[in-house]
Amino acid sequence: MEKIFAAHGLTYRRTFYFPTVGEYAPMLERHGLQVRAALLFDRPTPQQTEDGLADWIRMFDKAPFAGVSEELQETIIREAVETLRPVLYHDGCWYVDYVRIRIKAVKEGK
Repeated sequence: MEKIFAAHGLTYRRTFYFPTVGEYAPMLERHGLQVRAALLFDRPTPQQTEDGLADWIRMFDKAPFAGVSEELQETIIREAVETLRPVLYHDGCWYVDYVRIRIKAVKEGK
């Protein structure tokens, strides 16, 4: 998205925050939890429609498009879809590239 926005003279504002295990575990420890296990893993998530990726962008990545005309929004989304098709479209289905963090933490002294 950053490259496509830049190609249109725009700046893409990242609105998502995905902490690493190294960032998240200390936050839990500062709040009195002892981290026993932490796992970061890929979780490709299939989308339900042929326009799955475009639908996902329209639903969850709205903020960067604030102030951008509808026509240009659709152009950017279309370009993103075509750029990502070789990577995220398999066997007739779009997959959103999610990553999950799973942590087991216990209250200290318990």
